[in-house]
Amino acid sequence: MNWKTLLTNEAISNYLVFGAGLLIGLLVHVIRKYVRKPSVIRLEKQKEISLIELNSDAKERLKVTYQDEPIKEFHLTLFELRNKSEKLIENIRLKLYLDEDNGPQKLYEMVIDDPLEDIRQPAPTISCVVEETGIHYLSIEVPYLNDSRNHNDSILIRIYSPAPIRTSHLIGGGRGWTARFFDRVAFNKKLDTIVQESKSPVELVVNAGITSLVKRWRYR
Repeated sequence: MNWKTLLTNEAISNYLVFGAGLLIGLLVHVIRKYVRKPSVIRLEKQKEISLIELNSDAKERLKVTYQDEPIKEFHLTLFELRNKSEKLIENIRLKLYLDEDNGPQKLYEMVIDDPLEDIRQPAPTISCVVEETGIHYLSIEVPYLNDSRNHNDSILIRIYSPAPIRTSHLIGGGRGWTARFFDRVAFNKKLDTIVQESKSPVELVVNAGITSLVKRWRYR
């Protein structure tokens, strides 16, 4: 091994960036530990799945329908709702705004999977609402969520649509709690891009470490 390559200006710069990332992570950990923060309801976008995989020629020859409507594309976007605190949170009302920069998004169906559907009353609901400005958001209402650490309580939301759901931002909160949104699909794509574009193992570790720290700081 040529040790001189470890002491180049570029290598030293990478070491400094990596050290700064570790320092930021340590500071965030200390702040989170000693500063009281509100409880967190986290809505996570977990998956985007195409449920129809056909080549262009087959699509022209086959007729696929959903609820008697002809379709060419059919996607599932999966979300999970969890209570990341250590206490029960009640009267949860969230607004997940859709990203409509490229026009309105069409939705076929929205389904809630609740393991506690027999005892959680009233049942959780989801609906698409249009504001006076024409902007769409998904209104999610849940009577309560137990803490996920001790009760493993969670709710899954399945949305079927012609294309994966694009989201803008999440609004929600109440006394002692707030809501946060994490797009795991976008985060994983970002990591894949980092792996493909990193020019050296050191750069890969630095970039992935900083990205992971930012994710933990913003969404935990």
